[in-house]
Amino acid sequence: MSTRTLNGVLAVIVVLGMAGFYWHQSRGSTDSLDRLYRTSLGFGGKEPSFGVASAHPLATEVGMDVLHNGGNAVDAAIAVSYALGVVEPHGSGIGGGGTMMVYPGAGKEPTVYDYREISSYSGQTSPLAIGVPGFVKGMEAVHKDFGTRKMAELIEPSVRLASDGYSLTALDESRLENTQFRMPVRELPHMYPKGQPLKRGDILRQQELAQILELIQQEGADGFYRGSIAKELVRKAPSITLDDLARYRVLKKKPVKGRFAGYDVYAPPAPSGGIMMIQFLQVAEALKVEETKGKPSDFVHLSSEIYKCTYKDRLYKVGDPAFVQVPEEEMISKQHTLKLTKEVSRNQLSKEQKLELDSAADQEDHDNTTHFVVVDRDGMMVSATNTVSGYYGSGVYVKGFFLNNQLKNFSLSANLPNRFQPGKRPFSYTTPMILIKDGESMIGIGSAGGRKITEMVGQVLIRHLAYGQSIEDSLKGPRSYVDLANNTVVNEKTFPPKVSQTLMQRGYSKIKTDDPWAYGSVQTIRVDLRNGKLEGGADPRRDGTWRAEH
Repeated sequence: MSTRTLNGVLAVIVVLGMAGFYWHQSRGSTDSLDRLYRTSLGFGGKEPSFGVASAHPLATEVGMDVLHNGGNAVDAAIAVSYALGVVEPHGSGIGGGGTMMVYPGAGKEPTVYDYREISSYSGQTSPLAIGVPGFVKGMEAVHKDFGTRKMAELIEPSVRLASDGYSLTALDESRLENTQFRMPVRELPHMYPKGQPLKRGDILRQQELAQILELIQQEGADGFYRGSIAKELVRKAPSITLDDLARYRVLKKKPVKGRFAGYDVYAPPAPSGGIMMIQFLQVAEALKVEETKGKPSDFVHLSSEIYKCTYKDRLYKVGDPAFVQVPEEEMISKQHTLKLTKEVSRNQLSKEQKLELDSAADQEDHDNTTHFVVVDRDGMMVSATNTVSGYYGSGVYVKGFFLNNQLKNFSLSANLPNRFQPGKRPFSYTTPMILIKDGESMIGIGSAGGRKITEMVGQVLIRHLAYGQSIEDSLKGPRSYVDLANNTVVNEKTFPPKVSQTLMQRGYSKIKTDDPWAYGSVQTIRVDLRNGKLEGGADPRRDGTWRAEH
């Protein structure tokens, strides 16, 4: 199918979806509880908007189609997750895992679904660091609790995308070219015809992936974790056993909860990056980060210093709670926040000038992940981050999908809480968040970017909530991060000479710029709870799009 034909098909889908939506509207609601539910959200009985922000336009369209046809935010999130695994095979997919936060609305507490990869229960390891994938069971678990549409229906758009193909972007071309050195090119003629990577505008068709998705449609998670797919997976990744696949379990957790700019901040608990993210925001607020507005050297320096102290705190305290005791409440308490502020130097680099990068993933700078946000017309919101860790994960290809290399996120030190152990989840910076200010607004946000996620999301939220910038301007604002190993400041755009000079005077060894794809991929939606209107954004640095409709 050509790009034009595919776009035509999508247009028809949208029209049909709109028809279904207006039918839903015309039949009305006679349920007083439903009216009360809408009023309790602050919509005043009005029909609110609904929307999707994701890292790829085709995935955004898939999610909007589900919402048009009466599916809820979780239904759409499942469909978007599978679609992103097709159109962004370098960033997520059924060979990986992720974390999803579901806010049901009406003042209820969010729930976190942890379907991240784990190490083999046998203790076997491999240089490729492949973990037991959790994606498929994760989608099944969240669907069981919140789904309203049949799973097969939600996977179907991804089957079509895999079979019919889609047009590659410049980002796709770059990923294929830059990862070719470690890809099994001979096994991938659909990606590397005659040994050469596809280019921008070429159509990528993934017939083997379509067949596996059809099997999951028919047999559910068992179609992936048992039978022929499981056997082939184990053959390709001998460090994983059939028993590992059978024993894998999705975890349901309470989020950790902090405060920033008048919002309750809900983030995933350990071993995800929620504690570090909440610490970053709370320390920034305690240090009056709003005073750095219009002062780029101060903003860059303060952001870097806060990141360093939260990184260090995480390093010595955070691991998988099933294996180590993590003092979560203490780490995000007001008292501990004030303690961390004392480690931040306002005018010079802190005394402990350099920190060692703790994991192979940090050293290799894994930043290939995907984030999306969905909100439905009833006020349910989903914020989710899925990943295979490095580009195309480990590069190991199993009949249509790539296996992750998530176990490279374990600490390199055997003395730290994030050390490798059998059956353990490694630490991850992935932090799908939901922020809520009662009666006013709620925000879903997160990012790709590996060890840069904390700074990237933190900088966007500071610009939006502390500086008062629009979401669009907050996303476009130049980002920076500090290279912990050598105190190099890496900035997205060239600093004015005065800013660079000030940073060098503060002790930074070098100032440099980097390509825009190195600064995460933030997707976000903000809901005005007083009128149901949405404001959102998809990161302009990659291929993201966002849409909202009434």
